[in-house]
Amino acid sequence: MPKNMPSSLVPLSAQDLILHERELQATLARFITFKSSSLYFPKDTGEQAVADETTFDPSSGKAVYLKDEHRLLLPLVHRDKPLGVFLARGIRLAAPTTMTVVLPGVASLFLENIALAKTAQCDPLTGLLNKHAFMDLLRRTIEQAQNCVLPAADACIDPGLGISGRLSMLVCNLDHFKTVAQTHGFRAGDDVFDEMARRLRKACPKNASLCRLDKDEFAVLMPDTTPAKCLKLADKIRCAVHAESFTLKDGEHVRLTASLGCASYPNDLRGAQIASHPGEMAKILLFKALKAMSVAKEHGRDRAFSFGRILEQGGAILEMLPMNRLSLNLGRDVDAAEGLRFLVWSPKFLDEAEAKSGDGQRLLGRYPAMYKGEIVITEAQEDMAFAEIMDVSDPAWPLEPGDRLSLLDEPGKRNGPPNPAKPPQKDILTGLYGYTGFLSCLAREQSQLESYALVMIRLEGTNGAPTTGNRKEIENRVKDAASLMHEIFGAEITAGRYGLAALACIVQQGTPEAMARAAQKYCEQAVQRLGVTPALGVGYFPCLDYAKSDVLENSRKALDHALLLDTPKAAVFDSISLNISADRLFSHGDVYAAIEEYKRSLLLDEDNTLSRNSLAVCYARLSKLDQAAATFRQVMERDPKNLMAVYNFGYSCLRMGDDAAAAKAFRRCLKIDPDHLFSLIRLGQIQEAKKQYKQAATTLRKAVKLPGGEGAAARHLARLALATDQPDKARDLLHKAVTHNPGDAQSIYLLAKLYLDSGEDPEIAVALGRKCVEIKPSSPVYWKFLADGLAAMGDKDEAARARTRAANLT
Repeated sequence: MPKNMPSSLVPLSAQDLILHERELQATLARFITFKSSSLYFPKDTGEQAVADETTFDPSSGKAVYLKDEHRLLLPLVHRDKPLGVFLARGIRLAAPTTMTVVLPGVASLFLENIALAKTAQCDPLTGLLNKHAFMDLLRRTIEQAQNCVLPAADACIDPGLGISGRLSMLVCNLDHFKTVAQTHGFRAGDDVFDEMARRLRKACPKNASLCRLDKDEFAVLMPDTTPAKCLKLADKIRCAVHAESFTLKDGEHVRLTASLGCASYPNDLRGAQIASHPGEMAKILLFKALKAMSVAKEHGRDRAFSFGRILEQGGAILEMLPMNRLSLNLGRDVDAAEGLRFLVWSPKFLDEAEAKSGDGQRLLGRYPAMYKGEIVITEAQEDMAFAEIMDVSDPAWPLEPGDRLSLLDEPGKRNGPPNPAKPPQKDILTGLYGYTGFLSCLAREQSQLESYALVMIRLEGTNGAPTTGNRKEIENRVKDAASLMHEIFGAEITAGRYGLAALACIVQQGTPEAMARAAQKYCEQAVQRLGVTPALGVGYFPCLDYAKSDVLENSRKALDHALLLDTPKAAVFDSISLNISADRLFSHGDVYAAIEEYKRSLLLDEDNTLSRNSLAVCYARLSKLDQAAATFRQVMERDPKNLMAVYNFGYSCLRMGDDAAAAKAFRRCLKIDPDHLFSLIRLGQIQEAKKQYKQAATTLRKAVKLPGGEGAAARHLARLALATDQPDKARDLLHKAVTHNPGDAQSIYLLAKLYLDSGEDPEIAVALGRKCVEIKPSSPVYWKFLADGLAAMGDKDEAARARTRAANLT
């Protein structure tokens, strides 16, 4: 061990050598010159190789130079633990006696640096990633995934050049952990954490990244994972925690449970969040996972909750208020909004019903679903919301704090409550109808008017932040905003509240053009006279084939559109509003609903190339390649220089086997943008398939010179190197590809094949093969390769199981 080095380093493994092989080559190349190299892993530390009357023992730490064979065997030993052997070929040592003494020290220092870097990223107790390293990894993973998120004008439908556009994370918190430290001491707590880390590693897939966040919280990041799979893993971890007790060093046994929260990218990001910086999105995603975990605790602990389910199933009543109102634990941070309706039920009747018959026989059953009533959110704030009681099933069974909520509305629909029995009342201070009163007026006027507009206004601070201040100050702002609304939109309008700092009004016979002018004027006057920056969304009837009942939802879509604009934040429901709505549906995985929205967008504006391109992306996602190509072609006809439409058309042709049309499209991309990385790579791939190796190499070398090109083009250059019998060059390029994208299963597979086909060490090939099937478990090719590697190692039973798995997937 080098002197003055810390002793508490995270241990290294053979896998670390594989991951850092390229850096090791570069380090040793500064001291010696060799033509090629590879790693070798002895089956046990006592294995020896005899050459030139010299016994080579990897555990001794001594290098051996085989002069006649021009080979160097350099043991890689870290902290007295032999990890493997670096085999250099085509080497001539000028001073073999000196260099065979020096080089093991160089290798040892290199390994020490790797261990130090690994230790700096890990929690010292559990060996899991620490929070800083985990958040950096989450940021980088989101950054890599961004190209695949939205079907916008610059979106690429080509998943082969990047990674999946989705990922999930979960947070795990040990319930009532403080009692362990209080009862058994802090060292006992450390024992629990250490065991928890072991159970996490066992429960999680190999491609997951594990972290100890803080104290009794752990986090797991899983690339290419849907919300459903994440929730399934969370439940697996939960079961692993309470399945057996934790054994402490003093022999005591402690039984614990865990609460878990899940969040997914991009599914759980909303509005401007999805366009924010990757570092900001990482923090938002962690917040959402923690929020889901908090809801799991509120619902009784020992359970898992996903962020996407909070609004539907995670609501609860916090407090009963006067005037038929109540407070809820749902806020805008979980997408609560005015107009959402919920059924209220009591958690007291979740267990089995038990009774005794007259003869003393024990009877068991389950309570039927019993709903106590219905409520509607009238005011949504950041962390909580306020609601009104619409209906109570039984006056003798009142609503109370702790009652749970189930979302009543269909996704995307937030219909108002039925008309109240009593006439709506106006607020004394602002002169506005309350929320339910305004919806009652809206229902009445909708039945009478042949044409009208609905304006929704949200007041914001001067810097775009939500309006702040005490309740009296906010009410005065609303009063002034209401006066301005009557001044701009007309004294005869019907106006009401739509939240704490939100207003709405019905304008008779408001045409889209007139409403756009009025909305812009309102924004300008509000800034000058009231000192607030409002956002306005306007829906109108008639519009396409929408019913009158759809105007409220269309106004909300226009408001979502307005919130994304620079000042003035005003939008009349149009093709872009529908495009934004469709993008959100697409990011949530509802591709069919997104297609319908994009089609409606094109009905409003057939020249909206953004919607047309997005529609084509949806078709491609559903593997309707003919429709996708035809739609991309329509975009190209309207906008010949739409780079991504041309590229996506080319990729659609490539997937359909029309290489000539694909190559033509990629060349057209390069005329639009000579530095378009994706087009260069795909053009090089087509040239490689035609065995035009020189042309392909020239094309790919252009890609390497571009930002991000070295990593993205590495796999394709490696394939060229293999095709032209340059295995050592291919190995180096594949290491670059895996460094660029650790989830690139194809590059890992090609690297593993190099090791297996060369006959150097099947153990490395098997280790890499296992990683391939962990990343892509549905690929029979990877399972078959793993079987070949296991057979080469002599593990016939496991090889047979892998072949069976491959056969079942074929």
